[in-house]
Order: sequence, then C-alpha cells, then structure tokens
Amino acid sequence: MATKLEFLGHTITEQQITPSQGRIQAILNIEEPRTLKQANRFIGKMNWYRKFIPHFADMAAPIHRVTNKTKNRRREFYWGPEQTTAFHHLKRILVTQPLLLDYPNASAPFILCTDASEVGIGGVLRQETSSGIRINYYISKKLSPTESIQKYRT
Repeated sequence: MATKLEFLGHTITEQQITPSQGRIQAILNIEEPRTLKQANRFIGKMNWYRKFIPHFADMAAPIHRVTNKTKNRRREFYWGPEQTTAFHHLKRILVTQPLLLDYPNASAPFILCTDASEVGIGGVLRQETSSGIRINYYISKKLSPTESIQKYRT
C-alpha cells in the first residue's frame, strides 16, 4: 500500500497535503518576468499553491497590478522594483515556510480567523488539538478597486 500519492501538483499523505517538490522546484527555476505572458505564467503557478500561503493576496498584489490588463491595454506592461520584490518574496516563501495543510480532525472544533486590508481579505481555517494547532486551509483575495472602496471591517 502506498504511503503517499502525487496528485495535481500535490503530495498527499495520511496526515497532510503539501505542494509537490517537483512543481515547487519548477517555480523556483522561473526567471524574473520581462513580458506580460511570463508574469501571467508565474502568478498562475503561484496561485495554484495560494491555499498554503497566508496573506498570499497581499504579497502577490504588486504582480497582480501589472498582470491584470484588458486586451486593449496589454502593451502597457511595466515590471518595476515593487514587482521584483514581490516575485522574490513569493519564491522565498516556497522554500522557507512550512507549506502544508492538515486534514480536519472530526473531534476538534474549527476556528475561522479572518482579516482585511485595503488590498485584500483573507482567512485561515484551523483547529486546536491536543497535539497543537492544525491548519486546514488558507484563503485570501485581492480586492478590486470597487471592493476596496467599501472598506471591509475586521
């Protein structure tokens, strides 16, 4: 019987789900984008693992600002120092943070923690058990200009 399974870029074991190391290495090998297509490719790959990264939307916001172009505005692509910092920070997190999600424990209560800023909203679903805190899921979302005006309260 297999003790772990590789599925859709994830390593699944009896205890937890983690990003596949091969996929993480592929992201780490991506060079800093020089075109809109390259930037979209990078942020798309990072989005696949956002559920493992707390505050992902805040960290990725500088990149989303330059990749969120309509068809008519695609020639306006500009990659500046703010995007470079976000790019390297996101890649660094892939190798310095424990990227794992625990399976829910049916006998422990769930705790949902949320937060918001002018840039995004986010939350974490976790459980406190006798063996410690178990992270079940992270979620975050970059706010659109309209949503940002509404000023979510926390």
